[in-house]
Amino acid sequence: MSGENSKNPSETFAEMMKNFGSTGFNPGPDTRQASNEPDSLAGSGADPAKEDLNIKKESTARAAVDESRARNARIVGYGFAIAWCIIFIIFFNFFSRYIAYYEYNAAAGNWDIIPFITSGFYIWLPVFNAAVIVAIIGNIILIINDSFYFDNIVNIVMHIFGIASVATLLALFPFDFSMLPNANLNQVIFPALRIVLIFIIVGLSIGVLVRFIRVIVKTARTS
Repeated sequence: MSGENSKNPSETFAEMMKNFGSTGFNPGPDTRQASNEPDSLAGSGADPAKEDLNIKKESTARAAVDESRARNARIVGYGFAIAWCIIFIIFFNFFSRYIAYYEYNAAAGNWDIIPFITSGFYIWLPVFNAAVIVAIIGNIILIINDSFYFDNIVNIVMHIFGIASVATLLALFPFDFSMLPNANLNQVIFPALRIVLIFIIVGLSIGVLVRFIRVIVKTARTS
């Protein structure tokens, strides 16, 4: 019996191979992944030079966007400056009589308008007009190009014309506040207005000096 039931070793090996073929053998994805992980990590390692280049590109793009926004904001500012110049030149040339003291006349039933300005105001007006026209032209130039040299040189020219205008106004001082009912107020307004004009001249002069120094320093560094 034991002889009949015993199998030939070759038959046993063939049966084992048959069972192996029917059930199959899959070492599993984990085995392959585990064996390939070092290679994949090594292959996907970032190149420091490429990372630095990407960071520089991103920084450059971000700086370009910021500069574009700043440029647009400056253009809006130039536009507002032009608009205010046009308003001032129209008002001072055609509606300067409304710079006045208003007093209601109950007997006549209307308002009495007593101008603060004297005839010297119309002597100063051409100087003011020239300064405002230069400011309009200057801001138009800056809308087109407000690079370093354009910005500083154009502003220096506008400031010089502004200084000339305010200095002429201070010298002529074409104002009369004697019609004010309060004499003490009249004594306060005169020196206060003169001080304001002097501060404007000083501020514009400092602006000219600072921008001139910037241009000189920039030119010296680039040469």
